[in-house]
Amino acid sequence: MPWDFPLTQFVIIREELQSNVVEVLSPQTFAPKESYDLVVAHLSSKKIRDATIYRKEKKGKDGVEYIEHAPTRIVKYVNSIARAGMIASGNVLKYDITFESLNGIRFETGISSVEDILSLLRSNGHIYNPRIAESHLMAILNACYREERVEIKSG
Repeated sequence: MPWDFPLTQFVIIREELQSNVVEVLSPQTFAPKESYDLVVAHLSSKKIRDATIYRKEKKGKDGVEYIEHAPTRIVKYVNSIARAGMIASGNVLKYDITFESLNGIRFETGISSVEDILSLLRSNGHIYNPRIAESHLMAILNACYREERVEIKSG
């Protein structure tokens, strides 16, 4: 599967990007592409933004910021219905996320659905583009889960 490769195999990426949480947004394909769209949780600047890397030029470009805090702690709550693979009405996945800003201010969501977390971030002025922020937050949550940065609890 194309997502199971380190990004450095097809382009040289700055060391600062390697220490952050990265999810590839480009469509899945086995053929090399000229550029790859990413969503990055910059752990140094404490922002979630998009980025593009270019294979031939072996360089990257930062894009637009969408959320002004980066997640530093994620707890995912899964109920027994979700673990059994059944879909129940209502939200079965909830998260407790601690976000941190560049100046060290922490923002905790409490146990909430992704929609409630986005609403809380939006109401506190931490989201720049609400429509895109949802997909970018979900991409970062998926990347954190893949990189084993998410604590799983039954709820």
